[in-house]
Formats: sequence, structure tokens, C-alpha cells
Amino acid sequence: SDKRVLILVLAQASVQFSVSAFWFLWAPTIVADGRDAPLSLIYPCFLVSRMLGSAAVPWFYGAMAPFQNEDSLTTAYIAAGLALSVVAYDYQEIGTLVILFCIFHASVGFILPSLARFRTMYLPNELRGGMMSFSLALGNAPMFIFLIQ
Repeated sequence: SDKRVLILVLAQASVQFSVSAFWFLWAPTIVADGRDAPLSLIYPCFLVSRMLGSAAVPWFYGAMAPFQNEDSLTTAYIAAGLALSVVAYDYQEIGTLVILFCIFHASVGFILPSLARFRTMYLPNELRGGMMSFSLALGNAPMFIFLIQ
């Protein structure tokens, strides 16, 4: 009945959907013009970006944090959205695309632990697993419908 929990579920579902959509679209976007791209080297860059985003979480949460918890999470969502919108707007050079995709993954790496922090604040232990399953179902349902079509 708490609106914060509903917003948390929708936020988690939006991240899951955007990551699923990203994994379907990133390779065709990079090689769209017939360019040769070292995809086996780009994938580890995404993983490192996500780990660096997760490693940055303690800097933004704590007594000495520059922002409130919600403000830094909102900024990460905006950064992820801007990175993907630039990619969707225009095909760039491979280096630019990889940097934008790494910014997206770093933002996701920051968002996921931040949402986990909010889950611990707003949900009791016995409800967290169910909320995660529900948000995964909401995030993957649009992708499932898209693939069936």
C-alpha cells in the first residue's frame, strides 16, 4: 500500500527492461554501417563500466555524501537516458558509441545497488525476493511481447 514500494518496483522494472533492450540493440548499432568492430573487446568494457558504477555507490551514500539518496539516483537515471538517447538519435563513430554505452552501463551499475539500498529501507526481508521477481516479470514482459510480435 506504500507508494514508495510501487515506485521502487517500477524503477527496478524500467532498469531491467532498458538493459534487456540494450543487449538486443548494441551490437547491430555498432556495426550498422558495415564497420568492423572488435565486439569481443567491447563487451569487457561494458562489464568494467558496470563494476565501476557499482564501486561508486559508497561515495554517494553516507554522512559525507554530496547529494541526498534520491537525487543521486535520479541523476544516474538521467545519465543513462541521455546516453541511450544520443545513441538512438545518430550513428556515431565506434569510439563514441562505446563511450556512450559504457556511460549507460556505469549508470546501471550505480542504479542497481542504489535500488537495493532503497529495498532494504522500505521492505521487510520476507518481501524483498517477491518484489524482485515481480519487477523482473514487469521488466521482461514488454521484451517478451516484442519478441513474439
